[in-house]
Amino acid sequence: MGVSNQTCAVTHMPIEEGDDVACFLLVRTEESVPAFGGFTNTGAAWKTISLPFYGAYDGLGSVRDVEEGAPGPTNRAVLGRSVTDFLKEAEETGQPPKVSHHSLGDDCEVRLMMVHSEVWHRLSGECRTPQGQHVQTYLEERRIPEFIEFVRDLSREHYKNAMRERGPFRPFSQAHDACQIWHNRNRGQGYVPFAARFFTPHQSGGIHPFLRIGASQHFGRLLMAGDGNLKEVAEGIDCCLFTEVFDHNMAALRRTWAPQSGLGSQATNYDLHDWVGSWVQGKCADKRELYDAESASLAI
Repeated sequence: MGVSNQTCAVTHMPIEEGDDVACFLLVRTEESVPAFGGFTNTGAAWKTISLPFYGAYDGLGSVRDVEEGAPGPTNRAVLGRSVTDFLKEAEETGQPPKVSHHSLGDDCEVRLMMVHSEVWHRLSGECRTPQGQHVQTYLEERRIPEFIEFVRDLSREHYKNAMRERGPFRPFSQAHDACQIWHNRNRGQGYVPFAARFFTPHQSGGIHPFLRIGASQHFGRLLMAGDGNLKEVAEGIDCCLFTEVFDHNMAALRRTWAPQSGLGSQATNYDLHDWVGSWVQGKCADKRELYDAESASLAI
């Protein structure tokens, strides 16, 4: 076993040792076929069960210098352990780590997906909805504190009513109701609340319901706590927003895996296709230039 390249999940370009990457943990879905094996580059149908974390490819199928950042607390709450513990377990055992949950089944294998950091940042920064609305995450970030306070206030009202009526109190349910109300109120104002969209169960996309529900429960508990850590909530929802935009853009790009000349779904050519194509061509040109330079030096 030696150093080997991995493959960017978006561009299919090689990921080489030392390349900066955005990473996701994946779990195989029920409709999947058996995987090829290994911790990366599997051949099954997978969905994300973690928010993104960052590092550098170690050349051996995993990632080093991991920066869990803002998604760290959310990933720990969802997965039951930290991302670094997952990676350490895989390194020590030589086997993909596993996770158990009633929505997943027992001991489901987890895999690692990598995307070049530059590509991730481009695909998680903005998107255009099917209705033609332009979503830019840095603009929506300004409304996240407003979103949090709305959800928290409405959840408190739910809590008061539940206590007064001696009914069951479920923080996740109340917070989810508040998210849905926020979504409906803002949708008619030309604002696409992707942060709320992340918590809508039917908007699954490439995100596994395990992550969606687990993150909702985690934020629900924080929102309802008397001294809830709103900074952690804001940072976590921030990452949910980026993940949702990335998932949306991946759906728009889904035809890039087919051998065709840059056309997207239903023969539509999106700006994203042009950007990804230009990025790949630029990488290829850089590699060729490096190869020519090395060949020239050896010929001397």
